[in-house]
Amino acid sequence: SEILGQTVRLEEAARTILRQVARVVGARRASIMVHDEEANLLRVVASQGFDKAQAPALSPDDPVSIAARVFRDQRVVAGEAAQPPGRKTGRHPGYRGNAFLSVPINYAAPGAPARCIGVINLTDSLDSDRFTPRDRKLVTAVANQIGPDFRSREVDYILRFSESRAFVCPSSFKSFDYAKMVGD
Repeated sequence: SEILGQTVRLEEAARTILRQVARVVGARRASIMVHDEEANLLRVVASQGFDKAQAPALSPDDPVSIAARVFRDQRVVAGEAAQPPGRKTGRHPGYRGNAFLSVPINYAAPGAPARCIGVINLTDSLDSDRFTPRDRKLVTAVANQIGPDFRSREVDYILRFSESRAFVCPSSFKSFDYAKMVGD
């Protein structure tokens, strides 16, 4: 919350949060993906250890993608070093090590069920290629904290954008005084 309160743009906030989370849990590669509702795609808005421009947008229905599965199921998915060495854990370029951690970013409007709005992905652990239960709890806590803030920033942006293009038709309001409005 403190980081988000100091930043203006979603991408800037996501980069700052991702950098801090990756540092604390010891991940060389990480990303935050946010769901683009209009296109129905998961897009990387922040990355560490790879160029986000090289990461393809993913369909939430992708049957192979771990991030898509986390988004759909709204559950943490973690892989450990016990997997065969060198096996890629998913199609997303952010998953390269045997250990990975993907956590849903959920948001629940008052009175509505929670829905997933994105995913935090971590891989290439600096700690013997594994993420601990403590890492899972920490990243889950961060995801739970940023969900409402991300959604709020998205709504604020939409409102600012739409306000700048609003058109009011004076004839649709009884006793609307356009001259008085312009004079004020």
